[in-house]
Amino acid sequence: MKYRVLIFEDNDTVRAVLYQFIDGLGYEVFTFTDPSMCPLHKKQICDCPHKSACSDIIISDFNMPKVNGTEFIKGMWKRGCKVNNIAIMSGNLTPEATKEFEKLGCQIFKKPFDFEVLKDWLKNCEKVIQENRKLSNWIVVGGNQPLEN
Repeated sequence: MKYRVLIFEDNDTVRAVLYQFIDGLGYEVFTFTDPSMCPLHKKQICDCPHKSACSDIIISDFNMPKVNGTEFIKGMWKRGCKVNNIAIMSGNLTPEATKEFEKLGCQIFKKPFDFEVLKDWLKNCEKVIQENRKLSNWIVVGGNQPLEN
């Protein structure tokens, strides 16, 4: 089974390094410069069928140009997103933001982060992903930006 990871990161270098690392671990990886670029984020409600989701894992930067990490995560869940494995990364999370993400059940990675810790977290996520889960059907157009099929 190949697990899907969505990465939201506005820094080109960090995004590329994360893509290479996670793709190298055998995951299906899609990257976005910010959540507003994701076709699923633009919808009013999550239209993934009842037992499917857009991804198995989401990794998002906290400080992005159009949407910050808190707004993004809360907005996803408000629309009915079913992704449960979510990590936030930042070089400067305030104590208040840290508490907020902990309440939301998000993993927190402080930049610069240890890739072995990230790898361990990804492997732990795999343990809670149901084998019979279904993912939204996407096709890739240009680079690694998905569109729904």
